[in-house]
Amino acid sequence: MKEKAAKYGLFAAGTALLVFLDRLSKNWAVKRLMGQAPIELWPGVFEFHYLENYGMAFGLLQNQQVFFYIASALILLAVLYLLYRTPFTKRFLPMIIVLTVMTGGAVGNLIDRISTKYVVDFLFFKLINFPIFNVADSFVTLSAISLFILLLFVYKDEEFTKVYGFGKKETAAKEMTAPNTPDDEKTKTPDETSKEEEETEAKEELSKENAEAEAESPDSLKSGEK
Repeated sequence: MKEKAAKYGLFAAGTALLVFLDRLSKNWAVKRLMGQAPIELWPGVFEFHYLENYGMAFGLLQNQQVFFYIASALILLAVLYLLYRTPFTKRFLPMIIVLTVMTGGAVGNLIDRISTKYVVDFLFFKLINFPIFNVADSFVTLSAISLFILLLFVYKDEEFTKVYGFGKKETAAKEMTAPNTPDDEKTKTPDETSKEEEETEAKEELSKENAEAEAESPDSLKSGEK
């Protein structure tokens, strides 16, 4: 019970802090950048550039607010499910942190879309003409990359399946649908199987010879004469 309280407390506190930082940065952008010339931090490379984004990166899905509401809700439901199944242990602490950061970013942008119908963006890598983004976007992107790394390189298929109820690969599904056979048969090689067959045949032949020898023994003949 204490572990669950600590896990959810860490998640709630972390999410609240990240949302606060996102709101703080966006409020600053509105006051200092809206209607003003961009502020260059590194001329030709990076600058603060105010933008009210009604869609997503590259101008996609403009004014499709319902889509963003549904997408945000699905992301949050998935995160809450993973959080519920994640044990509060040292090994899975990185997963809890990643889920917290992802939630902070998703909630930060969702607040914008609900309150103003657009998202305030102001971070611009001018050198590569990268789409203008914000702090919440950074949270979501970094947490998604970290989640990919955890799933691919840190957590094994077996423990992931045990904790979350589904496997990272199709191996779990194949094992469930495979016919039940003894473990020793699963691991036998063709050479081992052939060797066992030869041993079985040899034992059967030896048993047959012993039976014939007993039938031809003197005791057997005497009992037959009687």
